[in-house]
Amino acid sequence: MIGLIMRGVIARIEKILNSLSKKLLETLAFAFLLSLFAEFYYLFDLFSHFTLQYAIGGFILTVMCLYFRRYLYAAVAIFIALFSVVESRLNLQDPSQFTAPGGQADYRLITYNHNYARTTFDRIADYFLSSEGMADIVVFQEATARTVAQAEKLSAVYPYQIHEPQERAFGMMLISRYEFIESEKIVLAGPYYMSFALRVVVQPPEASEPIAVYALHPHPPSGPVAKAQREYELQTVAARIAEDEHENIVMMGDWNITPFSPYFKDVLDLSGLYYQAYGFMQNPTWLSINGFKFLKIPIDHMLFSDGLTQINKYAGPAFMSDHHMLVGEYAVKD
Repeated sequence: MIGLIMRGVIARIEKILNSLSKKLLETLAFAFLLSLFAEFYYLFDLFSHFTLQYAIGGFILTVMCLYFRRYLYAAVAIFIALFSVVESRLNLQDPSQFTAPGGQADYRLITYNHNYARTTFDRIADYFLSSEGMADIVVFQEATARTVAQAEKLSAVYPYQIHEPQERAFGMMLISRYEFIESEKIVLAGPYYMSFALRVVVQPPEASEPIAVYALHPHPPSGPVAKAQREYELQTVAARIAEDEHENIVMMGDWNITPFSPYFKDVLDLSGLYYQAYGFMQNPTWLSINGFKFLKIPIDHMLFSDGLTQINKYAGPAFMSDHHMLVGEYAVKD
C-alpha cells in the first residue's frame, strides 16, 4: 500500500517537473533571444546582462529534458548553454583563464559603491585601515556629505583625498595613501545630465613607474536617454584614455553594464584597455544581498593597459551595500 502511494507521488512530481521544464525552457529561450538584439534597444540590452544565468539554466534544463525524453528541447537547452558560455568569454583578455595568476603586485586598487543611503561608516573605515582592506587607492561611488564627513577616520592612512559628494547616487570620493602627481575632475556633459569622472596619477614607493587611475559611475540604463548617458560617459572616458601618454592605466568603477553587453566591447576598443575576470561567474558584484553567487552579475569593473599585468581581481565584502567592492592588484611588466 505504501509502495503504491509512493509511486503515485513520484509520478505526480515527475509530471509537474516535466511540464515545468517545458515552460522554463520556453521562458529561457525567449529571454536569450531578446539578449541577442541588445544593440538595437535598451530593454534588450538589459537581457544581455544575464548571459551566465542563461548558461546555467540551459545546462540544468538539458538534464531535465533528457530525463523526460524531450530531445528537441534538450538540444535547444544545450545550444543556449554553450552559446552563452562562449559569448560570456569573448571580451576577456584570455578566455581560457579562470584563475588569477598571482604574484607580487605594485598597485592595489579598490572600487566600492557603498550605497548613498548608508548612515554608518565605522565597519567600512575599520576594513580599509586593516591589512586585509589596505589599498593604494580606494574609490567610493555614491559618496554623499555623510561619506565625506567620515573621511577623517581614514586620513591618517589615506591623507590624499578628492571629495565630490552629491545628494543621491552619483557622488564620488577618492582616497590615496600617496600624493597625487596629477589630479583632475573630467566634466561629462551628457544627454541626460552633467556628470564627471576622476583621474589621478600616483606612484607608490615600491612601484617602478606611476599609474594613472580613471574612476566613473555612469547612470543605470533605465530608459533610452539614460542608456545614452551611460554610453556617452563610458565612451568619452575611453577616448580620453586612448590619448593618455601614461603606460600604466586602470579604468574602474560601477558602470551599470556587464561585459556581455555589446557596448562593453566599445569601451575596450576605444580605450585600448584589457578586461580579465576570474571564475565562471567573472567576479560578480551585484546584487550582493541575494546571497547566491550564481544569481549575481558583474557590473563593477577594472580595465588595465598593456603596461600592466593583472595579478588578481576579486569581489570583496559588501558591508550591507547592494554592491560588493571590487579589488584589483597589478604589476608593472618587465
